[in-house]
Amino acid sequence: MADPGGAELYQDEFLCCSICFHKYDLQLMRPKVLPCSHTFCFTCLKALHSGNTLKCPVCRREAVEITDVLTLPNNKYVQYIVHLSEKLRDAQAQIKRNNMPVLHTYSIGCVIEVLSDPAPKNLRVLDWGHLVSGCAFFSGMLLLQNPDIVFVKDIDGDLLHLLKKAFPKFKCITSEKLRVVVILNETVSYDSHFTISLPEDEGYRNDFILEVNAHCGPMKFKLLHTELNAGAGQERHGNHLKAIFRRVRHTDNNVNVILGIGGYVSNKKLMDAGGLPKCLQCMWEACGKPQKCKLKFSSDVARLTIESLNEDKFTADLTRLDYVYGSDRFFLSPSALEAFIGPKSFRLLSLHKHSVYIVDLIINHQDT
Repeated sequence: MADPGGAELYQDEFLCCSICFHKYDLQLMRPKVLPCSHTFCFTCLKALHSGNTLKCPVCRREAVEITDVLTLPNNKYVQYIVHLSEKLRDAQAQIKRNNMPVLHTYSIGCVIEVLSDPAPKNLRVLDWGHLVSGCAFFSGMLLLQNPDIVFVKDIDGDLLHLLKKAFPKFKCITSEKLRVVVILNETVSYDSHFTISLPEDEGYRNDFILEVNAHCGPMKFKLLHTELNAGAGQERHGNHLKAIFRRVRHTDNNVNVILGIGGYVSNKKLMDAGGLPKCLQCMWEACGKPQKCKLKFSSDVARLTIESLNEDKFTADLTRLDYVYGSDRFFLSPSALEAFIGPKSFRLLSLHKHSVYIVDLIINHQDT
């Protein structure tokens, strides 16, 4: 959700537990106040509680005679702001679903007032790649970037269950065996999905293409996500790419297509598969091949803040080789009719042995 209007309530750090970085709510994540006046979520304090004492993770002051974390008072001020934040997010989501642009949103007591403006809106898309580790960092990115669409791979069942509980407003759509996953924020409405199974070669796993159909207001999307099997040969990779390119070519031209391909995808592989469909654009190239759009970041999730991910921090050099020889490739095919998406900005977050693509797409409206 790249539009910043009115999102300050949701993004303020005091609305998140400083231990797990999850947003407070009125249930298991409700804010509890220690005698030292520091606030943390009920779940984290429950895990820290031992006997009748509870030591504050910040100031190390011990609270004694705490027989049950439930007896600690709730931080009613934070709960009130969380309540307003939820109402604000609901209002913004409804506006996006109804295709109403937003100028300002602000809260007056428990009433949300919305003013409209003809300025275009954005969609934020994340291509995370493999989630073999770093769940806390991934959760922090969902919280701080609040993306509309996320492509991610290798989420096991237990982790997927935790993510659904922590982020109930995100819808997770998976392929068989959870190899590839598409996550939709409430700003993008889910319509349908299915998996396309490729013929299984002897000695290799069965590969899948996940296709998700969705819409945002009147704008239709087809989201395609797949991964090339690293152990398969060139011929199988070529057949895999040909299959997914057929899905793109057979898509109605009034549908916006976003395609994520995991695994090493060289330009030679693309050419061997018959080349990219004419309608398909490489995200990096579509955004003007920016040269300074990379940020190297520590895996220390405690340093993850809104400010640390501002666009002006992405100043490291990104070469064509960084993208072409990266672990994933990301493509776009805008709709030819009515509302369509176009490239706005491309950023690469470089983690330890891992890269995350952050792409902002602008929503255009053609005159009819």
